[in-house]
Amino acid sequence: MLNTTKAIVLHKSNYSETSLVVQVFTQQYGKVGLLIQGAKKRKAKIKTALFEPLSVLELVANFSDLDKLIRPREVKLHIPFISIQSNISKRSVVLFLSEILHKCIREPHPDQAMFHFVEKSLYSLEQSDSNTANFHLAFLLELSKHLGFHPQKSNGEYFDMVEGVFSNSVPNTNLYLQGEEKDLFLQVLGTKIEECSQLSISSEQRKTVLSALIRYYQTHVSGLGEVKSHTILESVFN
Repeated sequence: MLNTTKAIVLHKSNYSETSLVVQVFTQQYGKVGLLIQGAKKRKAKIKTALFEPLSVLELVANFSDLDKLIRPREVKLHIPFISIQSNISKRSVVLFLSEILHKCIREPHPDQAMFHFVEKSLYSLEQSDSNTANFHLAFLLELSKHLGFHPQKSNGEYFDMVEGVFSNSVPNTNLYLQGEEKDLFLQVLGTKIEECSQLSISSEQRKTVLSALIRYYQTHVSGLGEVKSHTILESVFN
């Protein structure tokens, strides 16, 4: 039976000389894998260009067996992202966020709230005329709510990464922030995505916060491993 769902592209890889495997986060089914046969052929019905990082698609397919690769009948863009594709800063942001989402979302279980958050954030990025240099920082903190480890905002000299809390006592682990690093983390923690362009931090401070956020994610997401695309962000926003 064919069903229709929106889907956000997380990752694509080559399956053969002409085909692709694409990992997507769907609104109705969670994370699923797609087999796009013949996508790289000149006259392909479903073309490779559709599967840019974090593109929002509309899929028509049989989703009866999510343990296997889904072969969609139809794929089209839900809404084209014009400024994201043409703006190198925005493209760098979505490349980084697609890596994070691909590594954090692992199961074929629907999460409507998370899907709507990611979709709404992408539309906000697409429409923004403001500086987007801090967008990914605010996004990661908001995403941590949906993943279940959002920090509890409060006062304290230390931020315990394991417990996700601020404290005046030195944590029993070496996974904590203090000093300027903690202060910057707390400053970003209080910033909404819609307000991130107003966040006044330098490129070096932004790099410090991003490094802390990646370590925080590595603490709470088992097997997250090395995050590679953040180096692109650092060079673009330097």
